[in-house]
Amino acid sequence: MFNEEAYLHKRIESWQRLERLLSSGGSGLARLEGDEMVEAVRLYRQASGDLAYLSTHSSNSDVVGYLNNLVGRAYTEIYRAPRRDFVDVVRTGVATAAQTVRRRRGELLFCLSVFLVGMFFAWGLMTVAPETRQFFVPAAAEENFKHWTEGPHEGRTGGESILATSFYAGNNPRVGIMTIGLSLATFGGMAVMILFENGVLVGALAADCSKTGAVFFLFSSILPHGVSEIGGMIVTSAAGVLMGRTVIAPGKRSRGDALRAVGKDAATLAILGLIMIALAAPIEGFFSFSPFIPQWFKLIVGLLALTAWLSYFIGYAKTDEA
Repeated sequence: MFNEEAYLHKRIESWQRLERLLSSGGSGLARLEGDEMVEAVRLYRQASGDLAYLSTHSSNSDVVGYLNNLVGRAYTEIYRAPRRDFVDVVRTGVATAAQTVRRRRGELLFCLSVFLVGMFFAWGLMTVAPETRQFFVPAAAEENFKHWTEGPHEGRTGGESILATSFYAGNNPRVGIMTIGLSLATFGGMAVMILFENGVLVGALAADCSKTGAVFFLFSSILPHGVSEIGGMIVTSAAGVLMGRTVIAPGKRSRGDALRAVGKDAATLAILGLIMIALAAPIEGFFSFSPFIPQWFKLIVGLLALTAWLSYFIGYAKTDEA
């Protein structure tokens, strides 16, 4: 016959010991080391067995409730993931992004190729057949094209630069998010089209600027922020292309399984691309279009930015890869 009083008298000391370990230093088991951690795990397992036994043999709901709370608390402390500080989280995220870029270089090179094909297609065709310009330059962009061919940029006050930066910081990532959404809805097709259209606009602008000798002015002005902005657009588009390609050709897996397998990489590319686009905003607002900064210096800064991004994509955290 079950003697509940004797059972409780025998076990209560170990329960109280587990409770003291959980309350150690006000930080639970996080500060326990060595023998105390081993003891805590042993007492937790013993208390779990006691809870299972008393749940079916005891009529004392207070004791069962107390033990249930104690076991639940111990389980949370023992099996929860260790806390990571902010710097460690950022470091891991930065490394994961670089590794994902290398792993998905096929989609990225495809998206880069689409942009470059659009650019050189428009530039080359407008050069040999100027009458085709009407097909590449929308009427709404005529004033902007005229500004680029005439140059230089108009000076901005500090307040105007701040407003411009705020606009770019809000508008450009929003466009990136829309691109991702539309790309997913069209299996990557919209990403390809947007990249091609943007390449065509840059190519058409270069063709116009070549007639007035402003090609260097154009690219030295675009490069400082364009490396991050256009690069971010290519990276976000690669996320859409990756998901779209997986839906169309999931391989031997079901589409659901295939999408889950690439989902983390697609999300990483999307976030990285949006961060790159956002980083371009202050450069575009304060630096790229300033008439007070020499064009040769803008070109150097742009090339340094390109070198920095390529170095990060190619080599960062490479030794951590399996």
